[in-house]
Amino acid sequence: ARSHIIALKDAAYTMEDTIGRVRREQRAIRSSDMDPEIKRQMIEDLDANLNEYLKVVPRLKQMADAPFIQGTY
Repeated sequence: ARSHIIALKDAAYTMEDTIGRVRREQRAIRSSDMDPEIKRQMIEDLDANLNEYLKVVPRLKQMADAPFIQGTY
């Protein structure tokens, strides 16, 4: 019935990996002994890149909610 959701699995796993990587990078930056202003800028850059990457989420939700019509011939 909703087997078309399986096609979204790879995209979901890729997003999960990317979010995890960004969070690890942010933790490493926060715990470093860099200048606080450099830390702030690096974290802002990571956040901006992640937000740009996540713009695809609404489309993935649309695809997951789309009806799967299978014709019988």
